[in-house]
Amino acid sequence: MHSGTLFATGARRATLFGAPVNAGPLKKLFFIAITVLLGLATLWAAAALYFDVPVPALRIPAAIVYLLAVAAAYFLLRPPGRACWQV
Repeated sequence: MHSGTLFATGARRATLFGAPVNAGPLKKLFFIAITVLLGLATLWAAAALYFDVPVPALRIPAAIVYLLAVAAAYFLLRPPGRACWQV
């Protein structure tokens, strides 16, 4: 294994029925699909905060703070180096 890589030297390429497969577009599509699903789950959670917080004056601020915290985590927290989920 080379230092800094996750794959052994001489590792075989991905194939589908014997034909080489370019995993790049599939990886990007998977990343987009997961991002959309997690975004929908985040909006659902913000809506739940809006409807379920017992103090009416805190409903909108709680949902906004949650959305800002999730957005900050998404844009600011990145793993060091190149992780397998980064496109």
